Amino acid sequence: MLFSTREKLQELIVRILAGNAGISADSIFRKLYQNKHSFSIQAVYKELRVLQEKGVVVKAKTLYSLKMTWVINISHFADRIYDLYLARPYTEDLLPAGRTKSAWE
Repeated sequence: MLFSTREKLQELIVRILAGNAGISADSIFRKLYQNKHSFSIQAVYKELRVLQEKGVVVKAKTLYSLKMTWVINISHFADRIYDLYLARPYTEDLLPAGRTKSAWE
């Protein structure tokens, strides 16, 4: 996602699970289809297994959710980014003021 314009299936699955805890692989597949993504159900199952191995997703019976330890780690990461870039006074030097146009060098 950092260097591509097309989202990968794993990223899409994480986005879906971020808004829908405890859903089936079929539901994930349908949500992808509704959003004009053309992945097979087999690909969805494969990426869910990979995400489970990475500790991102947890499966309870037939339902998938984001793993809470992963969510907490992401939350701490976001807090550190906020503290570093947004809560410090030098942010004014990083962002253009008002309606002025600036070029980043």
